[in-house]
Parts: sequence; C-alpha cells; structure tokens
Amino acid sequence: MPISLQRIDHAIYLANYTDVVTLEDFYGSLTSLERFLSEDQAQFHVVILRAQNLKKIPFELQALSKSITPQRAGTLIVNAPLFAQMLGNMVSRFSGHPLEFFDSLEAAIDRAHEIMTLIKST
Repeated sequence: MPISLQRIDHAIYLANYTDVVTLEDFYGSLTSLERFLSEDQAQFHVVILRAQNLKKIPFELQALSKSITPQRAGTLIVNAPLFAQMLGNMVSRFSGHPLEFFDSLEAAIDRAHEIMTLIKST
C-alpha cells in the first residue's frame, strides 16, 4: 500500500507516502485517519506526511484540498521531492491551509507537539 498511517502521539499522525499514490489510495488513508481520530476523540490534529520515497501523487487539487478539514491544526511535510512541494504549495493556496516543510522527521514531530501544545493552551 503506497500510504501507511500510524499514530505518533495523541492527535499526531504520520502518513508515509511511497512509490505511486493514486486518488483511491489517498481516500483510503483518509478512512484510516478518521478511525484514529475517532479512537483518540481528538478535536484537533496534526498530520505529518513523509514523502521521501514518493514517485507520483494525484493532481486533483480540489479533492486534495477538501481533505483538509477545520480540525486539522497542521500539515507538516518531510523530505518531499520538489514536485510534491510544488503541489503542496498549490493545495495550500487553494485550501487556505498552510503547510510546513521539514528536512527531518524529528523536526516535524517536534513542531507537531508545539502546535498541539499551543491549541491546548487556548
């Protein structure tokens, strides 16, 4: 499966994107995310996308941007190839949801914890 999803911490999830990702794969990962959100009873969440082995992603901007709900407090992308960064920036503009890019998973996880701490303090 080109997308695997795992829980890093409460309301912080890691999606590993590998090889060629189709729109069906993408929607399948959203089902897994919804399951995690239900189990965690999370009002807000952060998704970290690790894309270092990604070769191709769907270019359906409208579908990709609709996946970003108001409950998503952050989308952090690690090791994205240039084409994925460009697509991410287009999705960000189209959805109004900012994306952050990182060179290491550790830095993205630290940032995810910062975001969740900020949310809990408000």
